[in-house]
Amino acid sequence: MLGRAILNIKARRRKFYPNKNFGSFIKDINTEPYEQWALAFANQALDGLDGVYAVGVRSAQDGTVLKLMINRREYEVELSDI
Repeated sequence: MLGRAILNIKARRRKFYPNKNFGSFIKDINTEPYEQWALAFANQALDGLDGVYAVGVRSAQDGTVLKLMINRREYEVELSDI
């Protein structure tokens, strides 16, 4: 489930055929506050996955660190190519 969540977040929304609602707009953020926009867009991308939520975002030296809650367990994922 973690891999599917990462794929949903990394994919560019509106660029995936045949489902234009797959993915997120995280790569398109160009305004502040970055963390709040990233959290909102991550949750939008995870909307179709049952029991999967983004609960925190922070900027790191090499990219963005996303805290995910998957079936009541927390995971931290570093996304360096965003």
